[in-house]
Amino acid sequence: MQMSFEAAKVLGVVGGLVLLISGLYFFALPLVASGLIALFVSRQVKHLMWSVGLIIVGVVAYTLEGGGSLWSYGPVLLIVAGVVAIITHIL
Repeated sequence: MQMSFEAAKVLGVVGGLVLLISGLYFFALPLVASGLIALFVSRQVKHLMWSVGLIIVGVVAYTLEGGGSLWSYGPVLLIVAGVVAIITHIL
């Protein structure tokens, strides 16, 4: 179970970093803010509320990103990290 939480944490950190870098690259302040929020939330995936929050940040960032570029993998990683953490909570 601990390994699943660590995997979710790593996915969240990588997704947050991708959001942060893409926000800096495209000069998009909402993406930078989403990346910083994702980096903070990904440390707290052991709590169910923060896992749901990670999914919400991922969905919001995906709609901001547009989903058409290579940088859209950051929000997808956030959503996957949240789902992994929630499944780990359920089991």
